[in-house]
Amino acid sequence: MSYEPRFDKDGQPYKRVNFAEDLEYGLKAEGFVMQVFESRWEVKADRYRNGRMIVETHQWAGRKVDENGDPIWKPSGINITEADWWVYVYGLNESFVVVSVKRLKRFILAHTERLQGKQLAEKSDNPAVGFLLEPEDVMRMMYEKEWDG
Repeated sequence: MSYEPRFDKDGQPYKRVNFAEDLEYGLKAEGFVMQVFESRWEVKADRYRNGRMIVETHQWAGRKVDENGDPIWKPSGINITEADWWVYVYGLNESFVVVSVKRLKRFILAHTERLQGKQLAEKSDNPAVGFLLEPEDVMRMMYEKEWDG
């Protein structure tokens, strides 16, 4: 049996697998995950299951107003969390993403203008303001090196 090299999309041969390196990398990943489990978490959920991630920044608690009748918006969500990790549940049974709060903040700060704050739950007694990340935003935030700390 002869070895036939396989090539990537640019016609370059794939690097041969090095089990020892892969094992070392896998063990580092396991250690990282164990650290995450021992950290503080903020858990949010996508009740509408539309693939979008809402990141709340302020709330108009109880629709309270000041002496001029202007809404009193209070920092909330990402602005006040003490968590290390932001967990966003997409399906109560089987799917969620976990991202560091620092990484999420870096991504939002870099895209504030494009993401634009959105008013949420406008008709409730507790409206909020936050950022709406589309599924492609979430994926880019997760894998692009630009957001690494």
